[in-house]
Amino acid sequence: MNETVEMSKLRGEISILKEELQRIKIVAEQEKKRADFNYEFSTNLQKKLAEVIEEREQRVEKDREQSASKAPAHCKEKTGIDAILAEREKTHGSFETGANCTQALEDTFYGFLGKHCFTAVMQEGLHMIFHKLGRIAAGCATHKDHWDDIAGYATLVFRSLEGE
Repeated sequence: MNETVEMSKLRGEISILKEELQRIKIVAEQEKKRADFNYEFSTNLQKKLAEVIEEREQRVEKDREQSASKAPAHCKEKTGIDAILAEREKTHGSFETGANCTQALEDTFYGFLGKHCFTAVMQEGLHMIFHKLGRIAAGCATHKDHWDDIAGYATLVFRSLEGE
């Protein structure tokens, strides 16, 4: 009789273990599906980013070629607005290159989350940060004002969010 009781207990334990093993298999399958999805998403994201970078590099190179060909030969010393633009180009880089970089950053960013996810203040803050990043990429990355401006725009958005 004791053997029958023991066998019954063992069968019950085996049944419980089989159920637990089945649950573990289901969880493992779900995790594998999630990992496969994340891998595919990450791969697609990397491809899209590589495409955006390639397009940006092509636009930057085209802008550089156009900028070099546009410089008037008769201008030895710049005055007025030409002097201001020449001075700004030292720290900000080519306007065309900076514009292309800024737009590439915005296009990429909003390609993942549409503008509808952000308030007007957030959108403007992001735009100005992208603008400053465009200047960093096109011009002088060590120009402190670019970095101060980014911190300032981030702070303004932060304060706006605190006020909500």
